[in-house]
Amino acid sequence: MADLERIPEIVAYYRALDERAALRHYFRHEDEECGLWYSEAVPDRGKLIVLKQAELTSAGQFHRYSWEHLEDERGGLTDPAIDPELDPWKPSRPKSSNGRGTGERVGYLPCKGGCAVRRR
Repeated sequence: MADLERIPEIVAYYRALDERAALRHYFRHEDEECGLWYSEAVPDRGKLIVLKQAELTSAGQFHRYSWEHLEDERGGLTDPAIDPELDPWKPSRPKSSNGRGTGERVGYLPCKGGCAVRRR
């Protein structure tokens, strides 16, 4: 759980990154319980910082985290930077509605108003 006194500072940091970042990196990961994880990350000071994260559990439950929803009783937005060389995350490209990858900045992971992550 985040330090309650630092929550406004943490929210402001992630929100500022989300609003200013043009280059987005997308990752996916399947955990040992067959749950699917999706992350959207942006570069900041030489590191990849996760801005949005979604989990679809093997039981079909959906959980999402961002600066708008940092944590809940189940978990929260990861705070360590992603290291693509060491972490089990695989790069993933956002998909357009026709199923083709796009290079555009898109709300691929859940944000206010809904979710675009679907299990295929």
